[in-house]
Amino acid sequence: MSSFADRIAICSWSLRPENADDLLDQVRTLEIPRIQVALDPLRLDPAGWEFFGERCRDNGIETVSGMFVTEGEDYSSLESIRRTGGIVPHATWETNRKNIRENAEIASGLGLNLVTFHAGFMPHQADDPDFAGLLERVREVADVFAEKGIEIAFETGQEDAETLRLFLQQLDRSDVGVNFDPANMLLYDKGDPIRALRVLSPWLKQCHIKDARKTRRPGAWGEEVPVGAGEVDWAAFFGALRTIDFTGYCAIEREAGEERLKDIRTAWELVAPLAGGRGPVARSKAPVRIGIVGSGFMAATHIRAYQKLEGAKIAALCNPSGRNFDGDFSRVTGNIGSSDPVRLDMSGVETYRDFERMLAESSIDLVDVCSPTGTHAAHTIAALQAGKHVLCEKPVARNSEQARAMAKAAGESSSFYMPGMCLRFWPEWAWLKRAITENRYGRVLAARFRRVAEPPAWGQANYFSGEQSGGALFDLHVHDTDFVQYCFGKPIAVFSTGYSKFSGAIDHVVTQYTVAGGGAIHAEGAWSMTPGFGFNMAYTVNFERATADYDIARTPAPLRLFEEGRSPRDIRCGTDDGYFLELKSFLDSVRAGEAPSIVTPEDGVLSLEICEAEEKSVHSAEPVKC
Repeated sequence: MSSFADRIAICSWSLRPENADDLLDQVRTLEIPRIQVALDPLRLDPAGWEFFGERCRDNGIETVSGMFVTEGEDYSSLESIRRTGGIVPHATWETNRKNIRENAEIASGLGLNLVTFHAGFMPHQADDPDFAGLLERVREVADVFAEKGIEIAFETGQEDAETLRLFLQQLDRSDVGVNFDPANMLLYDKGDPIRALRVLSPWLKQCHIKDARKTRRPGAWGEEVPVGAGEVDWAAFFGALRTIDFTGYCAIEREAGEERLKDIRTAWELVAPLAGGRGPVARSKAPVRIGIVGSGFMAATHIRAYQKLEGAKIAALCNPSGRNFDGDFSRVTGNIGSSDPVRLDMSGVETYRDFERMLAESSIDLVDVCSPTGTHAAHTIAALQAGKHVLCEKPVARNSEQARAMAKAAGESSSFYMPGMCLRFWPEWAWLKRAITENRYGRVLAARFRRVAEPPAWGQANYFSGEQSGGALFDLHVHDTDFVQYCFGKPIAVFSTGYSKFSGAIDHVVTQYTVAGGGAIHAEGAWSMTPGFGFNMAYTVNFERATADYDIARTPAPLRLFEEGRSPRDIRCGTDDGYFLELKSFLDSVRAGEAPSIVTPEDGVLSLEICEAEEKSVHSAEPVKC
């Protein structure tokens, strides 16, 4: 069974999103990829929330349950909500009945198994005339959702646990239960939350993580506060959930305050360790001090990403020429990413022409190797032996023998080493990997990856020497080679054609990969296009039931999905690029003390072994086994 930490979600309404884009952006920021979604915005603005379920899935966000509100609710006072809340009032019942049916359709379309709501104030005695009437209405609501295979749960707080238990016993339906909110027990002054949790445990479907303080004035609201600042005993809360063997989700809810993102993150940091997970609270809070080796395009690109990353501190720059030691990288250009000039505030940044001197600096935690390919192995191995964490740009080495030596050094070190295969982190490529892994659209029948450019206008002393760079096959095409084996496993064999144009190595390659799944997989890589062509990266993947097509030139939505029986739609996967996400992932690993898993040292070796097989195939004009 997964830990509670893997079953913690966010209540979407807590984020007060303006639209679907805003909600997805905030959830990505919080990095808690599960939500309980408010259904009413989807009902009231279907065009603005079109394809919401698919978009959550596109972004790796799980919708764990739904929630709806009822018409005419007035929370201005305890008396007003008693009169207007839930499905109790006769005046709003017909409107609520209609809305509930529409919400059930939406929930079904999202594939939800549970929807929660406030039933309203319940009569305390079974012989109260209103008791039977509310039972009948709840049965009708339950029937509406049951037709869609969905259970319902109503939220605690407006009555004490014994009243709700009596109501559920009289209702006697296994598909109706409780969404337990410990804060509501305090806000409505309806008893001890932990005792109430135990009383209601036979009907528990979901929990909310929210905190509050009881009122000191009878008849008035309590006060909702950030999780940890109130009267809920969270250690006892999760202890009780374990005792009753609860297997559902817990959703963080924040309905007050003006710093919702901060408060939700605070809640996660507090409860994740209690829930048996390793939340951000387990990460080192000290900044990671980074020494960057190299002063070209990739160094500038990484600096731009680090400047946006919380907990990253660029502490040193190193290159033999001393170029850009003033922190001005505005003249450095490349083929992808932002064109905004990069300028680094050099206050507190040390500069080194000698790499060994930089390694001797004990305050540096991580070495980012952005130097020419031929230096990668020496720099990486020396940094690992000096006790530094290492991120090494691709290709990690000029050949697989050097890459194996680097992986061996990592295995002998207590530090972490990650090859810089940024494509695995690029949002639209990460989307494709999930779609393939989940078999979302059926088996991949064919896939074409393309990465082509004019000759590099920077670093030509290195790139134009095939002996040093390996040509486009090793320096550029390696991205797609790595991604092919990431998605389909190590190829059985490759058949490649290509030619050299200016470097003496392979400057343009087209490869057909024989993979275990049998799909027709091929990739093209080149930096041999005529100057003025620029740069393009693209893919087209044909599944059994859909075609996904990405072209970086198709802005602002480069990824488009063509799905059987549906209109084509753009897939939006966030605005962060793969460089930022790659570095963030590595820094998160370093701060958590956990080895990177998306890219491993062995992946760096394998990508070069496959490229070497491709190079051999070009020269032999024969298929080559991998």
